Amino acid sequence: TLFMSPSLMSVAKGGLRTKGLFKKHEPNRPLVTVITVVFNGADNLEKTLLNVLDQTYNNVEYIVVDGGSTDGTIDIIRKYDHAIDYWVSEKDAGIYDAMNKGLRLATGEWVNFMNSGDLFYENTTLDKIEFKYRPKFSILYGDTQTFSKRNQFNLREISGPVSVQNLVMKMPICHQSMFVTLQSFKHIGLFDTNYKICADHDWLIKALLAGQQASYIKECIALCNIDGVSSTSIFQRKRERLAIALVHFDTSKPKIYFMAMVSFIKAPFTYCLSKLNLIGVGHRFKPTKKI
Repeated sequence: TLFMSPSLMSVAKGGLRTKGLFKKHEPNRPLVTVITVVFNGADNLEKTLLNVLDQTYNNVEYIVVDGGSTDGTIDIIRKYDHAIDYWVSEKDAGIYDAMNKGLRLATGEWVNFMNSGDLFYENTTLDKIEFKYRPKFSILYGDTQTFSKRNQFNLREISGPVSVQNLVMKMPICHQSMFVTLQSFKHIGLFDTNYKICADHDWLIKALLAGQQASYIKECIALCNIDGVSSTSIFQRKRERLAIALVHFDTSKPKIYFMAMVSFIKAPFTYCLSKLNLIGVGHRFKPTKKI
């Protein structure tokens, strides 16, 4: 889909595609689609836009999906209309509905979601991934630096090996630090919008169960702001992951059942640790540069 169909929910759209300009695949430079979804993100969006547009990798298709913002976000998007390949602003049913819209608009061989307020670690990040040398993989992923201005910490989360077994009740990769082939999304399907927080977790399990191959890149890929974490999202995240475990795993097996129950019971303690500036406890982190 090159353009969103006219809709009663549409607010505005624009970008290079509306001027007849399209990116294409190159033999040594696969087209990479970066999708940013945003809703009332005027405070953080511009730094994400500039970060993506500043990448030294010179074959990036940039798509921005706005949820019908009313805080000046659209004005910021219009400011970069000359550099964004396609953008649309209209009401949606949540973050994964917006991400699915971006996927329908994507034409790149690889897809990454870099949402408003999040950043690539360096302006050379996409060049370091060397997409053309990884033809047999459909998922590439690396590390993530999380930061919180509210709680004043900067931590680098080291992604471990990804397998179905270590996806029980946890998502070891931030989707900002993951690149997936568009063909893989066509094969597995879009995100399940019944999950409001963990649809990426659900999708990754489906992909691995279907035989999709993942490769770890020893690079920090993204900078992710986690100031939005709240008691409500922590408990909802645990509920959704429990529901995902019940769908994909045989919870009659003692080990699976035990892992699911322990993770769910730990939710109140996770919330307390976050309030005490100790949210990184229990995870594989190492100190990193200050934001």
